[in-house]
Amino acid sequence: MSPLCNRTILSITFLCLAARAGLCAVPADAVAVVNGEALLRRDFTAAILRELGRPVLETYIDWVLVEQEARRAGVSIAEGELEARRETEIRLRMRRLYENARMAPDEFAKAAAGRDWAPDQVRKEIEKSIRPEVLRLRLLAEKVLRTRVEVTDAAVRQYYDRTHGKRFAAAHIAVPDEEFARQLLGLLRVQPQRWPDLVLHVSLDRASIPSIGRLQPV
Repeated sequence: MSPLCNRTILSITFLCLAARAGLCAVPADAVAVVNGEALLRRDFTAAILRELGRPVLETYIDWVLVEQEARRAGVSIAEGELEARRETEIRLRMRRLYENARMAPDEFAKAAAGRDWAPDQVRKEIEKSIRPEVLRLRLLAEKVLRTRVEVTDAAVRQYYDRTHGKRFAAAHIAVPDEEFARQLLGLLRVQPQRWPDLVLHVSLDRASIPSIGRLQPV
């Protein structure tokens, strides 16, 4: 939690105590009282905008517009739809996690054995990070757009093939020059079992060592 939030919570707590004890006259639009000085809501709002930036305000306006348009179009979200979308979001985030780790799910589980980032724990952390109100507004916006945008079966198939279709995996050992690469290739043709050891001790791509030289799928 940021220092601003901590100070705000303490100030609001003091505001409640001061009002109950009758220690000061608290204006109706005050959000806190600090050393007897009331902090007004408009000043607090201005401070939030300065601290968090204009994008926060613009995001809030976008949310309001989505809600307004949904009411106008008679669009709503059922609890079952929201839960289904939540599960889809979790699956997609887990898939991105495996891809970034350059591992298949079973490989990830094996590598994570005995560590704090086991798949079940990672899934729980992902679940915590998904804010229900944000997910609801995103789904609401999609349903509103469906009434205005025509999506053909061909377009859906093209998108699916591009994002979820066949993928190709590759692995490499990064070396400084072509001559060294040819020597290494000749060695591996005779002793392919040395691949993990060569990745560890020879490859210039140190970030790919945990995945034994694998690159992200393409």
